[in-house]
Amino acid sequence: MGLLHGFLNLTGFLFMVGAIFFARKHKRKLHHLFLLISFILLSSALILMLIYAGGILGLHCITGVVVFVLLLFVTLSGFLFSSRKLKRRTHKVFGIIGGLLLLFQILYGFLKSLLL
Repeated sequence: MGLLHGFLNLTGFLFMVGAIFFARKHKRKLHHLFLLISFILLSSALILMLIYAGGILGLHCITGVVVFVLLLFVTLSGFLFSSRKLKRRTHKVFGIIGGLLLLFQILYGFLKSLLL
């Protein structure tokens, strides 16, 4: 089950990278499609973690939930950017921070699984 959780997170991260690529190419529909797929995968990984681990138990679980909430905030900032209430640079900084934290979380989980 832990392997499936990691695979879903990694695939969600790769779809997020694809969404960033399409945002830079100004392909808005593909950007939103890739973000939707990414959030479905990340939500599935979070639910699987909560069921498999029996709740939020360790540091990896806590940081995973925090990263997921941060990515939801990035989504909200995207809506604010679309309605011109937030600047592109601010939305971009939030997105970079969320993506990097997700990458570090995936790497931490991978290294943790290798050591156990």
